[in-house]
Amino acid sequence: MSNKTLAESKTTGIAVHFFEVMQKRQYTYRGEVELADEPHIDRQKDVNGNMRNVWVLPLKKVTDDG
Repeated sequence: MSNKTLAESKTTGIAVHFFEVMQKRQYTYRGEVELADEPHIDRQKDVNGNMRNVWVLPLKKVTDDG
């Protein structure tokens, strides 16, 4: 799923399911989510410590993962 698809998910009705990755190839399903606020651009450091622009897509959970 692209950032654009996620950003438009409330208007398009596309369901968004969140998977967390803590280690390579290990995924934990966390449930269905939706945008909690408007997407925005922030400045954050990359893995090398260089500042870069990143899209922040605030999410909130809408289902219980049991």
